[in-house]
Amino acid sequence: MPVHAASVPRPVEYPAGSARLERGAAAVAGALWLAVQAVWLWHEWWPPSGAWWFSLCVGAGWAVVLVWRFQHPVRGRLGWQVDDAGQGGEWRWYSEAYRRGTAVVRIEWALDLQIAVLVRLHNAAGLGWWVWLHRRADPSQWDDLRRALQASRRAATAVA
Repeated sequence: MPVHAASVPRPVEYPAGSARLERGAAAVAGALWLAVQAVWLWHEWWPPSGAWWFSLCVGAGWAVVLVWRFQHPVRGRLGWQVDDAGQGGEWRWYSEAYRRGTAVVRIEWALDLQIAVLVRLHNAAGLGWWVWLHRRADPSQWDDLRRALQASRRAATAVA
């Protein structure tokens, strides 16, 4: 992603991965879903409707996906590298699967909580994955990371 020279942040490499915030949100959502299911069943009594059973199956499937995600968390390092001319830079993702790094061609901001950012990374092969970036992971580089994210966001908006 080319970035204008005036807004080029310093290079940064930041640890990324699943956050406790994600697990907490999943636990709260699961508890709310269970409560809604219980009230719905109590209101209809027996036999429950087809919609109730559908909701139960969807919720159970989602729970399986979350359990798998928590057992196989996405972990790695997100790096912003400034090009030789100092006019822009590029994002790279380093992980067990990409030990030498893969170029990130697009970053989508999904949620910004100031202390944590949820982003979706896309590489040139068309693969995408969700990653949490949390201030606690490296407080000394948090501001540099946010400046790099903002600069690439402005550049993507200017191109579009």
